[in-house]
Amino acid sequence: LEAQVAAARAAEARARAAAAERGTFLAHVSHELRTHFNGLIGTLALLVDTPLEKAQQHYAGTAYECAANMLDILDDLLLISSLESRKLQLRRAAFAPAALARAAVQVLSARASQLRVGL
Repeated sequence: LEAQVAAARAAEARARAAAAERGTFLAHVSHELRTHFNGLIGTLALLVDTPLEKAQQHYAGTAYECAANMLDILDDLLLISSLESRKLQLRRAAFAPAALARAAVQVLSARASQLRVGL
């Protein structure tokens, strides 16, 4: 019985260490990804504000929205990690559902067109 208890404690210690390493890894990766996504979003915002043809303006705007959406997805993944590690901090944020739906249609419209799917 003592051997089983010792084995269980050792397994628990290994699991805790693995969880801590995972958290550290996610923190480093998320910092790197956020830094690059924010750089991409900033550059695309500058591009959108330059004189472009209408089609180029549309493509740059869509790229900006895609990058911003990817950053949101990254934040969601990190939220899941926070939930798992019980380090969740909730925040309130206003949003416009109609604008969100329009942005989703814009982002998905090119792929939907390729697949001949109407949105």
